[in-house]
Amino acid sequence: MRASGWHETHLRFSGRGADYFRIWVLNTLLNLLSLGLYSPWAKVRKARWFAQHTWLLDDNFDYHADPRRLLLGRLVALLLLVGNGYAFMWSKTAGWLMVAVLLLLGPLLFASAQRFRLVNSSWRGLRFGFQMPRHRAYWICLPVLLLWQLNTVPEEFGLELRLNHGNVLLLALIFAIVGPWAHARLKAGQHSCARFGGRRFAYRSSMWEFYKLYALLTCLLCLALLLQFLLASIVLQGMSRWPELSAWLAPWMRYANVWVGILVGAVVWLLVWPFFAARLQRVVWDRTRLGPVRFVGEMKAWPLWRMTLSQMLLVVLSLGLYWPFAAVRLARYRIESLKLRSMRPWAELEFQSSRAAAGSTVAEGSADLFGLDLGW
Repeated sequence: MRASGWHETHLRFSGRGADYFRIWVLNTLLNLLSLGLYSPWAKVRKARWFAQHTWLLDDNFDYHADPRRLLLGRLVALLLLVGNGYAFMWSKTAGWLMVAVLLLLGPLLFASAQRFRLVNSSWRGLRFGFQMPRHRAYWICLPVLLLWQLNTVPEEFGLELRLNHGNVLLLALIFAIVGPWAHARLKAGQHSCARFGGRRFAYRSSMWEFYKLYALLTCLLCLALLLQFLLASIVLQGMSRWPELSAWLAPWMRYANVWVGILVGAVVWLLVWPFFAARLQRVVWDRTRLGPVRFVGEMKAWPLWRMTLSQMLLVVLSLGLYWPFAAVRLARYRIESLKLRSMRPWAELEFQSSRAAAGSTVAEGSADLFGLDLGW
């Protein structure tokens, strides 16, 4: 399609819920039978199916990851998480050593995971790539890792972070200041270090857009918590007026904390995620380029919210069996909301040959310290 001098096209998704349902059922059964050990193979099968049903200019993408590398990456991540959580229980020396190991390896593992995903993705036989200098990986990840350590390290100095009003306000202030800054730097690193066919992606960072995005997130969170508070007040008022209702709810009130947690999580996810995800896609992709190709995010918040609400209701009513169909529908909307523009005709765009691209990919993989994916 051509509009106002631009050659435009959309990504297209051809997957059907019925087809993915079979893959989802098999993955779920094998995960249960293997006590979760099959999960890396399940993730690769899922990622390959979604990639092969995503099309650009009549050619589909593909995914080539080795599940064994994914399993090894998860074991490394699990060891780091367990060690970080329990090292101080063994001794202070072990705890501080674990903190040092996490700060040393965390940024390298982050860059490794990004490289793993892109190197194993391809289009028209050309592999994607990812080259992030180590100093940039540390520059991006260390502030986040240091903030994460606030959960455990202060206790070793006798400082317990109790959730009173003052600490909650302090944590909210830290999140409001650091969150947008860290997120903007993370996305800039992910997009500007990605490559395809000998070309490097370019990303025009905008810290101010992320602060506006997080201001919207804060307002939505306050609205979600207000709705949750009103709902809880209505339930309590009903219990005080109708003893029969109070007697019926009494057994359930033993697990009040669990129900409140589930309710808050559901309300926050349904009210906050669609608006945040839609805005984030536009903020990030509108500032991304690949040579002469520009990307335009067209995801809208209200259609995504209506779709999310309807699909989650169907998942609940079907006791979870509708989940694959919901995942496919949400993926189709997310994928097809991304538009590509170029001032040159698509047939004239040239990328590096597949042989040269494969060679650069091998060099990337051999230069990587781990070559693992840490995602679950």
